[in-house]
Amino acid sequence: MIRSVIFLLLNYVLHCTANQSPKFLPGGDLQGFSIFENTPVGTKIYTLKASDPEGSKVSYFISGDFLSVDSETGEVTLTDSLDREEFPNLDVVITIQDESIREEPENLVAIRRTIRVLDRNDNPPEFKGKPYTFSVSETQTVGETLYTGVTIVDGDTGRNSEIDIRCTEQSSTDACETFDIFAEKLEDGKYLGLVILKKRLDYETVSSYSIDIEASDRAEGEDRLAARATIIVQVEDIQDQDPVFLNSPYSATVPEDTVQDSEIFKILVRDGDTGKPRNLDVSIEGDFLGYFKLVDEGTSNKGVKTISLQTTEQKIDREHEKILEEGGLYTFQILAREITESGEVGAETSTGVTVVVTDVDDEVPIFSRQEIAVPVPEDVGADTPLPGLTLEVTDRDVSKNAEFTLSLEPISLNSDGVFYVYPETAIGKTPVIIRVKDPGRLDHENLDAKEFQFFVVAETPTGQQVKSKVTVIVTDSNDNIPSFSEDSYEFSVAEDAPPDTAVGQIQAVDPDSGSYGEIVYAIRGFGSEKFAVNPTSGVISVASCGIRPSRGRGRSAESCLDYETQKSFSLTYTATDGGGQITTTSLIVNVEDVNDNHPVFDQEEYRRVVRIGDSKFEPPLVVKATDKDGPLQGDGLVFYTIKSINTDAVVFELNPMSGELSMIRPVSVEDTENGRYDLVVRATDHGKPEPLHADVNVFVNVGSMRNQRPEFKVQDYEVRLKEDAEPGDTILTVAAEDPDGSDADIRYSIYEGSKDNFIINPQTGVIRVANDAVLDIDQNGEMYKMEVHATDSGEPHQQIGKTVVSIILEDVNNKPPKFTKSSYTEYVLENEPKGFEVVTVMAQDPDRNADLEYDIVEPIIARDKSGSELDNVAAYDFKSAFNIDPRDGRVFINEQLSYNLAAVIILTLQVRDKNAEVGNQTDTAEATFYIQAFNADSPVFPAPWTPSDPTIQIDVEEELPPGTPLFNFTAKDPLTGQLITNYQKLPSQSPESELIQVSQSGAVISNQRLDYEQLKTLKFSVAALTGTPEDLRRSEAHVTLNLKDVNDNAPVFDEPVYRARIKEDVLPLTLVTTVHATDVDTGRFGEVTYAIEGEGNQQFMVHPTEGHIQVKPGLRGRSNLDRETKSLYTLRVIARDMPDGGPEQKSNSVLVEVELLDVNDSPPQFSQTRYTAVVPENSPTQTLVVQVSATDPDEGENNRVTYDFANPSQIQGLYTIDKASGRVYTQGSLTGKGRTEPYIISIRALDSGTPQQFKDTDLYVTIGDVSRNDGVPEFITPEVGDVAYVLEEASVGTFVYQCEAFDPDDPNTANGKLVYSFPEDGSIVHQLFRVNPNTGEITTLAPLDRETRSEYSLIIEVRDLGTPVQQATRTLQVVVTDIDDHPPTFNRQRNSVPLAMEVMEEMEIGTKIGMVSAIDKDEGKNAEIGYAIIDGNKEDIFEIREQDNVGVLYLKQRLDREVSGLYTLTVRCFEPGNRAIKSQRKKYDKTKLDEILVKIHVLDKDDNNPEFDQKNVTLGVRVNSPLYTELSKVRAVDPDPDSSPVTYTIENTTFHRPRDDIAQTVMNGMFLVDPHTGVLQTNRTYQKYSDGYFDVTVKASNTPDPSKSDYVNLRIFVLQDTDLMKFVFDEDPVKVSKHIADIKQDLEAAFALPLSINIYDTEFYSQYDGSLDFGRTSSCFQVLKEDNVIDLNSVQTLFDTENNPGLKEKLDKYRVISVERCATLRSNYKINWVQICILIIAILIGFVAFIALIVLCCLYSRYKKRIRRNNVRIVEAPVRALIPASLPPGSVIGHPVSPSISGSNGRIYEWQETALPIDTASYKSIPR
Repeated sequence: MIRSVIFLLLNYVLHCTANQSPKFLPGGDLQGFSIFENTPVGTKIYTLKASDPEGSKVSYFISGDFLSVDSETGEVTLTDSLDREEFPNLDVVITIQDESIREEPENLVAIRRTIRVLDRNDNPPEFKGKPYTFSVSETQTVGETLYTGVTIVDGDTGRNSEIDIRCTEQSSTDACETFDIFAEKLEDGKYLGLVILKKRLDYETVSSYSIDIEASDRAEGEDRLAARATIIVQVEDIQDQDPVFLNSPYSATVPEDTVQDSEIFKILVRDGDTGKPRNLDVSIEGDFLGYFKLVDEGTSNKGVKTISLQTTEQKIDREHEKILEEGGLYTFQILAREITESGEVGAETSTGVTVVVTDVDDEVPIFSRQEIAVPVPEDVGADTPLPGLTLEVTDRDVSKNAEFTLSLEPISLNSDGVFYVYPETAIGKTPVIIRVKDPGRLDHENLDAKEFQFFVVAETPTGQQVKSKVTVIVTDSNDNIPSFSEDSYEFSVAEDAPPDTAVGQIQAVDPDSGSYGEIVYAIRGFGSEKFAVNPTSGVISVASCGIRPSRGRGRSAESCLDYETQKSFSLTYTATDGGGQITTTSLIVNVEDVNDNHPVFDQEEYRRVVRIGDSKFEPPLVVKATDKDGPLQGDGLVFYTIKSINTDAVVFELNPMSGELSMIRPVSVEDTENGRYDLVVRATDHGKPEPLHADVNVFVNVGSMRNQRPEFKVQDYEVRLKEDAEPGDTILTVAAEDPDGSDADIRYSIYEGSKDNFIINPQTGVIRVANDAVLDIDQNGEMYKMEVHATDSGEPHQQIGKTVVSIILEDVNNKPPKFTKSSYTEYVLENEPKGFEVVTVMAQDPDRNADLEYDIVEPIIARDKSGSELDNVAAYDFKSAFNIDPRDGRVFINEQLSYNLAAVIILTLQVRDKNAEVGNQTDTAEATFYIQAFNADSPVFPAPWTPSDPTIQIDVEEELPPGTPLFNFTAKDPLTGQLITNYQKLPSQSPESELIQVSQSGAVISNQRLDYEQLKTLKFSVAALTGTPEDLRRSEAHVTLNLKDVNDNAPVFDEPVYRARIKEDVLPLTLVTTVHATDVDTGRFGEVTYAIEGEGNQQFMVHPTEGHIQVKPGLRGRSNLDRETKSLYTLRVIARDMPDGGPEQKSNSVLVEVELLDVNDSPPQFSQTRYTAVVPENSPTQTLVVQVSATDPDEGENNRVTYDFANPSQIQGLYTIDKASGRVYTQGSLTGKGRTEPYIISIRALDSGTPQQFKDTDLYVTIGDVSRNDGVPEFITPEVGDVAYVLEEASVGTFVYQCEAFDPDDPNTANGKLVYSFPEDGSIVHQLFRVNPNTGEITTLAPLDRETRSEYSLIIEVRDLGTPVQQATRTLQVVVTDIDDHPPTFNRQRNSVPLAMEVMEEMEIGTKIGMVSAIDKDEGKNAEIGYAIIDGNKEDIFEIREQDNVGVLYLKQRLDREVSGLYTLTVRCFEPGNRAIKSQRKKYDKTKLDEILVKIHVLDKDDNNPEFDQKNVTLGVRVNSPLYTELSKVRAVDPDPDSSPVTYTIENTTFHRPRDDIAQTVMNGMFLVDPHTGVLQTNRTYQKYSDGYFDVTVKASNTPDPSKSDYVNLRIFVLQDTDLMKFVFDEDPVKVSKHIADIKQDLEAAFALPLSINIYDTEFYSQYDGSLDFGRTSSCFQVLKEDNVIDLNSVQTLFDTENNPGLKEKLDKYRVISVERCATLRSNYKINWVQICILIIAILIGFVAFIALIVLCCLYSRYKKRIRRNNVRIVEAPVRALIPASLPPGSVIGHPVSPSISGSNGRIYEWQETALPIDTASYKSIPR
């Protein structure tokens, strides 16, 4: 009853309230869902989502065999594996169901969905139709397709089904090079493999191929699959090969007397086509002499035919011309032909046979000509071969059989000993060389020496002779050279001489005839263009310099001469004969000065202001004028006079010599109308014939003035300065005060002492370091004392104040140390103990406080005994083998050495200055240690050999015959004590070691003569071996053979004969000539001494070591030469080596011909020693007084005697002499000349020679005296024209000249007493000279200055004391000779600008750049100037040469504008004797006028290409970098300053992925480079390029020429954050970014390894919780070593600062607080025990919930059954409306079965009639 009521209530509620259908939520209905076929079973792939309007629970269901759904949660799970190739789509029906409400049944909503199964590459390619094999003819054409039977399929889709095919390395040899494999697509997933012939086949080379092919799909990444197959290719043989000789080439040696039928060798031949060989026919071709035949010996079963080559009956003759032409070789061919099946001739081949025919002695020598005539010039030298002699002698035999001797047999008697033949012994064919033995016997002008005849005789060892006749005809030659009569000539010409004025004439004589005697004259030398010479007459004249207006109407030619420009010309005068022989002589043309220059004042006018009452000028007022004329025109001496003055008062006085104007009395304004003195000063020269003058105005203002000099506030300044001070640094400021002016007007200057290292501001007085200063204590010292001037602006003269500034430099440790040697080599025995000192290295440091520390650094290299480099220290730590004492550089053994593990260890030694103040001051050297194996049982060489120093020094004499034993090794076996008998010479790369052989017994033998002059030492190595092969013991010795020089070479003179000509009157020790001989031997064997033997040894001597031949002093210091006794000396000079003598001494001799030239050396001799005569004083004129007579022993012109008065002043016109007869006559009145003592007249007899000789005798003439004092004084000396010489600057009282006069009157009376004096003419002579009135001696009163005045005319007056006074005068020219009292200087001011020059770079070496010219006020040799570059030429690029007293700068080395564009040279002039200046080096001192600054500007030309500063750069780019991120900046520089801008382009971009071995070229748009700045940017993202890198090539160019470009290679790694480390800085990114470059550089330097650190970004630091720390910065970075990325674990180890304190210092410097990974890797989650307990509780709750669910389901099932029993219908109408009618039947893949569902009364639910297909599985999920 109750149930009925409940049922009725429920039915009522269900009918009253409708139950609405659930709905799928968006994104929860599988719309558009797809799944990969490789999704694992059990994976939750989707979650269905739906809701019910009433909020009831929604259950989920799905159909199909592959998917299931959790009805509660809607999670869809894959229940079975998928295969896209079998089921590309899954059609499913998903159903949702809500709960029933008030009897309203549940609602079911079902929809159909198609799930696309996505492909994965799970099917490898598959070859179909295997196996593959085919045949192909060997003649198949290259490029044809041979096989198409390979089919490949791939069940995947897309790229996974695309197939590539290739030939693999497993193929047979050459298969991949012979065939190409291609895959041709037939359809998706199906390809056809094509085999194409790639190169020509050859069956005989390869008859079959095995091609291993691999087909792979194109899946991305590591999913790529592949399969392999093999193709067998059989090559079919074709008859295409020629026959083959199997044992060729063929050669044999056969004597020419070999008997018939002798077998020479066998020939093996077969057909080249081994597959189908043919028969062969073999024959001889080319055996023209019929010496050989072939004998067939049959054919083997392999087709090889054997044939014997034998001799025929024809006798072999080696002397046959065909064999002789081939040098004893006889060649012919063996021809093999194929015979086809039809009997025809097929392919053929041939091979050469070479038979060496050996000789038998059966021939005699034969001359090429039986008779020959040869001309030879008469001046041929000794040992000269006869020119044009073409004579050969041939013995057609060979080797010893062809030996013969050659000799000469005279035909004419004059031929003996004139010639000799070479060679004397010959073999085979030899050219005959006949040399002149005695050239002195050849003379064309002598009939007996004009022609020679002789036989050349060739004789065999058996005595057989053959002859050839030779006739030698001597021809004339140009054997005389032109000769001048004088060694030098000197002429004079006025400087104003017009063109064509004759200067002089010089002619030479040539005794040769014809054209050889025709002479042409010419002038050479500097200034030769100013003169002309007639080429035939030798007349020298003045040349023309152009046309200038003349004083008349027309124009005249201009002379080139100017005395003031050049005073004389030293030229070379040449005479050239018709044979081209040249003789030269010295020509000096002196230019005579003409007074053509007026004096020139150095100012246009002179002004001075003086105070009233001043009596002197302060400073002195000096007018200065100069005159360019030379010594003959006053020598520039100027005299000053006051021409006019505007006052009558005598106020001023002018010094006529110095030009100083002085005051005689105080000045006064009353003297002139305007208070100013106006003077005109005249300067007058001493020129002739008329002096020239110039005037200048001098104004002296009278007034008041006062100007005081400035005073410095500090008298002396002192400051200290570091030597590394920068240019421009301020040192101190000096200050001065002007007592009578503004301090602001003071100007400061450094007068001296700065050494160009300091400058001063002229306005402020601030002293700074100069821009080009060199503050180096080692170079310029540590103390500078500078004199600083302060100059005011006062009037009329500026005043100067002075102070001293002392600057003391303090040393800075700024110079690196330097090892004394760059490398060290030592041998170390492997058993030396630890601590054994091996070597001590030393380094030097110029700094004063240097503290050096030694260390061993990387690289440390080791090599084993095979020479292979060791790269692993695990087996043997060779890097710890040695250690070094850091204090003293002693290297000692640290670990036990092992020859077997490390035979050579190369250390890098480093020295570091610990006190370095500038940079890291280090130097490195390399030490190589050769570890010597130690075996106590190894052989032992004699001392000084040791195992640790296995070297042996042996001295061996040179020139020992080949094969001579040099010495024997005597190593011993330490076990037996026996000598070692097994030696082995070790191989060497030195070719000299091949000169030595070592026998097994230890004998050292030379292969050839050892010449000390070619080879001083010879090195080789040898090993001593003992023991058994299983236990072989050895020791090595490194032998150095020191060759000892022996005296095997005689001295050799440079010339075959020496000739010299000297005058017979030369002084003893005069140099005649110098002989020189050299001896190539060394030591005392090469020392050469000279001696004269035989003729002339009493007249000449030779310096024993220098070879100077000199005139030998005779008695009383005179020479023994007299041409009248002997005119030609032929000296024999002996050159000997070994000055101490000995049996080994060698010598050589040379002839020296000395010709004596005649001089007029014999004066005439009077017949009487003196003559006397008496003449009355009243005798008439032409009275004969006496006749003298003299004779001359000389000959010719030297013998002709003339007479004259020796001292014409003695006769005073009273006498005359007949020059020819010697008669003396009276000429004037003798009245008043009478006295008791005779007059003495010197009469001279002169010959006519040159130089003229004379002899004087005295004539005593007594004149009767008739009146008192009628004798007039006469000068004896000076004579008219006499010149006296005195040195300038000679001390006061220096003797100048001795005057002498005589008076005819009695010297004991006043009439005969003479007094000497200078006339009172007011000249300067009285101030400079003094004459002793009694003796006539002239001396100096003051020092003379040649540069002021070089010549004085002294008028000497002599008078007697009689009455009336008689007197005479004579003029004496006194010439002031020059001394070197003026140093050369440059004509510049102290503050002059440098001399500028320009030169183009890359000019040729030796190019002239420019000139510098200095002046020296001295003259002659004292005015010669030398030049030297003393600074600025460290690279030795320039050199300076003296040319005509001018310094010419030349280019000495290559000049490169890019190295330096400016060179500043300091050139110094000096006196040539001071050559030490050339090696001096000092800075320019502007105060030294002997120095000049030269600036050479190097002009540029485009000779350089742009060049990147880095050739290889490694970068990184992050995969998520945004577009246009700047990666780097490349920079290329063209060193040429005027070059065009550089543009940048990307030439190539290649991507590499090492993991997949991928290297492919990608488009250049992957990156961008700015063409102007070189900035490299990203142009896309790089996710798909991760784990790889790009190689980018960037080109830099600035011209269209592609050859003038440069390239940089950029390696850009594509990085993820997990690949990087990062620095964490305790600073914000702005500050950090400023120091990124410095951080990178310092950190790289902190590691010993060559590492590169790339820092990629700077951003705020992100903490682990994701928050940003705005006070810190993180920068990700990467570390590379040699372009290889270092893994992160190694990087973390590298940045462990505990082992690298230097790294910690760098990190602290840049405030790096930590080094972390750029991206944090999440670690695996670990569960703890609390969580495990919670999990267990959750599982229990779940299990209880599951049991509860089962119970509920059971209850629910009972409830449903009860409903069915109550006939409740469930209508699923919404389902029909929701299922599309367009779905085709069967669209759900599976096995649909119509369910048989029985309900109550067996009814079928109506929802089964909706035609909705439902599979069994889905049906099972439907609630029942």
